[in-house]
Amino acid sequence: MLKIKEIRKQKKLTQDDVAKLSGIPKRSYVGYENGTIQPPAHRLQDIAHALDVGVNELIGASLKGSSKAIGKIPEPTVYYGPTGNEYKEMENGRYKVSVPLVQAHAYARYLTDYQASDLHERFEYVDFVVDMIGKGKYYAFEIKGDSMDDDSKRSIPHGSTVLARDVKSEYWKDKLNFKKFPYWIIVHENSILCKEVIAHDVEKGIIKCHSLNDSPEYSDFEVNLREVKQLLNIVKVQQDVNFY
Repeated sequence: MLKIKEIRKQKKLTQDDVAKLSGIPKRSYVGYENGTIQPPAHRLQDIAHALDVGVNELIGASLKGSSKAIGKIPEPTVYYGPTGNEYKEMENGRYKVSVPLVQAHAYARYLTDYQASDLHERFEYVDFVVDMIGKGKYYAFEIKGDSMDDDSKRSIPHGSTVLARDVKSEYWKDKLNFKKFPYWIIVHENSILCKEVIAHDVEKGIIKCHSLNDSPEYSDFEVNLREVKQLLNIVKVQQDVNFY
């Protein structure tokens, strides 16, 4: 059970106070607090910020608690990363993280909505298995086209789905860590690209992009970061996914 009400009272705040501080409509907030509505991950993050606590403090040890009844399978423990992504602990010590999926047909919509406060409610979700709870904000993108497909193990073929971590724009002023994370999602002013970054001119604010496919139509090119809305480094690629 969520501990929103308990923590709110400890902070000597009213429901109106928390609704205003979190930017959540009061009717929705009351539903979250009373347990009649299950809050999405990003709303838990908003409430935690308003109450000045961590998301895991809101959840409490009893959320998704296991059952000891005979014949019942224990529910997985659920954690929330610092930016609101949901992580379910697996029996092998790894985690299943749920992230919003930007499918190829929704690229144009994402270019318009990527900063919307309710973005996570506008897209379907997909799960990835990861080794740890990440500190950044994660998204999934369906890859369109064969520019990153060279028939090698490192290929990111058409139709595959990548898990990518958002890199805040203030970090673009330093050299991108493209040696450790060579492949990136680049949310440009008018398109979404999946490319290998092979150079970053910090002074000019320009990155050089490379395609794995060596076809002449996919020659290297430069992108001015002033024309970029979002940069995400790709941390995982998978080809068979179930979204919901």
